Amino acid sequence: GQYAQCNSSLSDLSTWTVEIWHYYDGTNAGIDSGGAGASLITEVFTGTPSAINYSIGNDAATGSPTDLQSGFFNGSWRATPTGYSLTAGNWYQIVGTYDGATIKLYINNTLVQSTNYTGTPTSSGHGIRLMRRWDNADYWDGKLAIVKIYNGDIGASGVAGNWNANKARFGLS
Repeated sequence: GQYAQCNSSLSDLSTWTVEIWHYYDGTNAGIDSGGAGASLITEVFTGTPSAINYSIGNDAATGSPTDLQSGFFNGSWRATPTGYSLTAGNWYQIVGTYDGATIKLYINNTLVQSTNYTGTPTSSGHGIRLMRRWDNADYWDGKLAIVKIYNGDIGASGVAGNWNANKARFGLS
C-alpha cells in the first residue's frame, strides 16, 4: 500500500471535521490480520502523548478492514460504533465530525453512525498519516481525491454543501 505522511500536526482541535473523498478498491493489507486498524486519515501515534486528535478508519479490535469508524484517542478510543462497510469499486465522501458531545460518521451525505461522548481530543504532535494505521504498517489501499481537516464541526449542512459541490466530479448523485 502507498501512504503519505507529514511530520507536523495541527494544533489541538477540541471540535473538528475530517473529510475525504475515497475510491475503495477492496484492498487492505498489513501486519495485523489483513489491515486491521488501517486508517484513511489519522495522526501518527507514538504513545507519548497518548493522544490522536482525529481518525477515520477501521476497527482494530474486530479485524474487519471495512468496518468504518470515526473518532479520536485520549487514553481510550472514543469512536462511532462499528457496522458500516464500504463496497469495492465505488467513490465515497467520508466525513467524521466531533462537536464536543457527539462523534458522527457520514457516508455520501448520510449520517450512518454516531455516539455521544463529552471529552477533549488533543493532538499527538507527531504528524498526519493518510492511508496507513496510526502506529504500524497496516495500509488502506485505493485512491484519495480530496482531504480536508476543519477546526470545528461543519455540521450536516456543511457536509451537504461539500457533497453537492463535489458529487458530480465522482459520478455520484
